[in-house]
Amino acid sequence: MISSVLNYFCCLSNSILFFNFF
Repeated sequence: MISSVLNYFCCLSNSILFFNFF
């Protein structure tokens, strides 16, 4: 469960960085 939450936050920050880049 912890890894799932960690993965979610990873994806979220990744998408935020992606949208900030463009």
